[in-house]
Amino acid sequence: MITYNFAEEEVYTFIKSCCTKDEEVQFMPWNIFRDHRSSTLIPDIYLPKGCRKLNIKPKTCIEVKANLNYNTFDRLREMYDFINSHFKEGGFHLMLVTTEKVENLKTAYSGITRDIEIVYFYDWLKKEIVDKKNTESAVNNLLLTDLKSAQKAFASGPNTFFLGAGVSCSEGLPGWENLLIAILSDATKTKVRKEEFDALFKANGSSSIIMGRYIRRLYNDDKQLLKNAIHDCLYKNRTLGDIKSATIKKICELVKKYPENVKSIITYNYDDLIEQQLANISVASCSVFDTHEPDGRFPVYHVHGILDHKGIKSSEIVLSEDDYHEQYRRSFMWSNVEQLHALQNNNCFFIGLSMTDPNLRRLLDFTKSEANDKNQRDSHCFAFLMKDSVAEGVKGDKEQFLEEQKYMLENLGVRVIWYDNHNELPNLLDKLQKP
Repeated sequence: MITYNFAEEEVYTFIKSCCTKDEEVQFMPWNIFRDHRSSTLIPDIYLPKGCRKLNIKPKTCIEVKANLNYNTFDRLREMYDFINSHFKEGGFHLMLVTTEKVENLKTAYSGITRDIEIVYFYDWLKKEIVDKKNTESAVNNLLLTDLKSAQKAFASGPNTFFLGAGVSCSEGLPGWENLLIAILSDATKTKVRKEEFDALFKANGSSSIIMGRYIRRLYNDDKQLLKNAIHDCLYKNRTLGDIKSATIKKICELVKKYPENVKSIITYNYDDLIEQQLANISVASCSVFDTHEPDGRFPVYHVHGILDHKGIKSSEIVLSEDDYHEQYRRSFMWSNVEQLHALQNNNCFFIGLSMTDPNLRRLLDFTKSEANDKNQRDSHCFAFLMKDSVAEGVKGDKEQFLEEQKYMLENLGVRVIWYDNHNELPNLLDKLQKP
């Protein structure tokens, strides 16, 4: 289990930036509690003069919670009673600052909130955006807040990169939809137009995994024929080892430069482009799939299967609905075990993923629940997401939609780092190594 705790520092730094020179901010204020410095009930931050900009009252004690769990409010009540008994100054105010949304907390915990004020941290950050004249600058500052947390997590290690189709697309391989169109065309021996695919997709519940099951049936459930078709789609007209993607190069560069920090890659892609680039820069890697075990080389876990360029490594692939059902059914399936191990023990960086994979979201939900039970309060997962890809096809207020998506991922324990176009991603990854 990771041990770093950045939420308190992040909130402290933000509050300090909002205070005037005469508004003192104390971090972990042991000195104001007489001889009880060892108590776990001492709050994280103390503002003797408050903060006018954030409407924080004088003599405010602040407790920071990244994630709320079943005993949070019991602990807050204990803290309130402790401060009331031991606080030297008298007449204090207790505030909970959380990175979980608090819309219903004041109603659900009215007995608690009579004495304890609850604040959603991102409401403060959004207020900064509204208050500042230069909105673009404020948005950039908000991005930097998330990026700084990612930098500190990366520096602390250990880290795992989770890679999705966007990484392979950066090298010119087809995305999920284009791959399905290509193998559908191969199965039917006719060129399937986009509008035809869209109609079939809708008829299959607008679900890519149901669509995968439909396509596999067109191959008469001949898995080898299907894998051959996918292999052709991935590597047709490609030269082994010829990698041009700046994103792939940057990921592999970080693996080589920080061998003590970057422990593994988990990929949902069938291709072996990562292994090809690692070989290009003289990093020995091992493709892990099915029941294969790492052999001392840098492990690249293919949790949805692998079809390598040379056609030597071949495994069962996760494509259709029943493949996903098998992953759900077999909780101790090696791929689930490896993902859970990384999510529970490492800092995780999601790159090129839409974050909609149902099994991944299930594992994230499970991991967060486990973390809450163990009083682990900080998110240690970060997703790099392109705004237009996430909000594609959305009509109306896209910014509001993106805000809700961000909230849902935060609820899964994942911090979002937005970017506007794919050319920005290698530079963002480069900044991970600059805390």
